[in-house]
Amino acid sequence: MFTLSRYVIREHIGPFIFSFLIITLLFLLNILFRELSRLLSRGIELGVILEYFTLHMGWIIAITLPMAVLPAVLMSFGRFSADNEITAIKASGMSIYKIIIPVLFASAVLCALCIWFGNSILPNMNHRARLLTSDITRKRPTLSLEPGVVFDQIPDVHLTVREIEESEGFSKIYGIYIDHYNLPNVTETIVADNGEIRFDKTTGKIIIDLYNGEIQKVTYTKLGEMFRMPFKHYRVTRLVPGMVLTRSDSEYRTDREKSARDMLKTVRSNEREVVKAKEKIAEQMEPPFDVEIKKFFGDKNLEEIEPSEITRLLGQSFAKSSKKENADAALTQLQRRKLTTIRDALEQIRHYKKSSSKLMVEVHKKYSIPF
Repeated sequence: MFTLSRYVIREHIGPFIFSFLIITLLFLLNILFRELSRLLSRGIELGVILEYFTLHMGWIIAITLPMAVLPAVLMSFGRFSADNEITAIKASGMSIYKIIIPVLFASAVLCALCIWFGNSILPNMNHRARLLTSDITRKRPTLSLEPGVVFDQIPDVHLTVREIEESEGFSKIYGIYIDHYNLPNVTETIVADNGEIRFDKTTGKIIIDLYNGEIQKVTYTKLGEMFRMPFKHYRVTRLVPGMVLTRSDSEYRTDREKSARDMLKTVRSNEREVVKAKEKIAEQMEPPFDVEIKKFFGDKNLEEIEPSEITRLLGQSFAKSSKKENADAALTQLQRRKLTTIRDALEQIRHYKKSSSKLMVEVHKKYSIPF
């Protein structure tokens, strides 16, 4: 019996691994083709790109691991049938269910593994993936300096060069023209024959070394005067926001970044808030106002009343109260206050119930997909 069980399980392992790798590759290629160009255009380092795809492997594995079981079972039992092994097993006096039991046991173990993965590992991977995606979105693309084109990605600086020679770690530039706008009412222009430009990835600063040039300043209040200062070497250093990937952290988590236990805890908290909102409504419904509510909304259950209906009723009452001939038909100030409280409580109930329903969907997915 144990020999047969080991044989059946061993025949499933190869097709299972093959199916798992193929299906995972399809999901991964989809993300790769969709996101790789965006990551490369922003100058993201290879290590960060690998981390990005590794984090997204979490939700891919959670889906593809159960999916790989189906082709593995079809291929294994299909081969058993094609080679008449099932007939041979039945002819030896063994029940067909003895072949199925080890597969069911293995699938139960795999199901438990997927549930553990979905509640312990996957939420943290989804959380880190969301933060990393947000950080990458905030990062600006790499420097794109072109000859004869004004470069304005540096704050308060416009840079124009006539010629560029790319070198390892820095670029040589010629015919440099820089406009500074960092001081109010002052324009500073720097002209230089040649220079070097490089970007410090550690500090996020761009460093420009200029040679054989001149600084010119003009004050708007004194247009008849110009300050000129020649130099042999002058360095311009500016911080370029967003050029370095800044990693962020956040305690906030979406529903897909929580375990089933955390989501059920939030659902119970929502249920308590719903009870408090219902108690608040009950306080407003004390006689004789409960009779007035029936006059406005008939025999409707309070939870069936849309908050927009109460808002519309309040608006109509306000319009009537502004006209003397309809003032008697308007709601009293106490009635309006009670209706406003009921409307706010109904909106809270709908909000918490909607939030709980969304969370419960994710809770069920934690178990239904592995099952």
